[in-house]
Amino acid sequence: PPSMTIVPLRVLLLAFLLLAVIFPPCSAHGGSMATDPNFVPLNNAISGGETCPEMNPFCPNDGTSYSFYLAGTEAQTTCSNCDFGCLASHPGEQWLYLTISSPGNMVFSTTSTSDHDYAVWGPFADKNAAVANCNNLPAPTDCSFDPAAQETITVNGVSAGQVYIMLIANYAKVDQSLTTVVGSGNTAGYDCQAVIDLTSPAPTPSPFSAPTPSPSSSPTLSPVTSSPTLAP
Repeated sequence: PPSMTIVPLRVLLLAFLLLAVIFPPCSAHGGSMATDPNFVPLNNAISGGETCPEMNPFCPNDGTSYSFYLAGTEAQTTCSNCDFGCLASHPGEQWLYLTISSPGNMVFSTTSTSDHDYAVWGPFADKNAAVANCNNLPAPTDCSFDPAAQETITVNGVSAGQVYIMLIANYAKVDQSLTTVVGSGNTAGYDCQAVIDLTSPAPTPSPFSAPTPSPSSSPTLSPVTSSPTLAP
């Protein structure tokens, strides 16, 4: 009968390691998500909605922070009746809306650690009207596809009560935070209550304590001063 060759265990382990180096395992998406080394998760920070109808409030007041929680994805809206203007692509979408509280010129900047882009649509009468136009977006009021980490949004002649849709695209596809600063040329006012409601911690309820009953006094009986007289 033919003889059987027994391969030493060390040889098998070595062969397995060599195959692992030559043919590394593939990820489900063809690569791993990049992470910006400067990314720091922000407390009480919010991000935009994943889709236009899920838009979250935005307020361009100094110090307001937003996070690209959807970083690393290349998902983007496909809409045959929508005009994305200058945005040749818009991965890592963050859909937001802002409300004007007083008229003027809207000027503010957005700053991140890596490239992001934006488009602004409006005006709309209110948020419901903005959402109703998500599948039929007109040409953007303002737009930038600049390969920079800072953008300046400018819309002149806004009126109180108007709502604008803002799409921020995370073109760099990395985890990063974004902050806003009102520009020197800004004369408009912004309603930030919806952002305050989302970023403020919920109030802590006071512990329940049962009410303390008031001490009750026993009724005082009047003494009998005279005995009843019986008729004969």
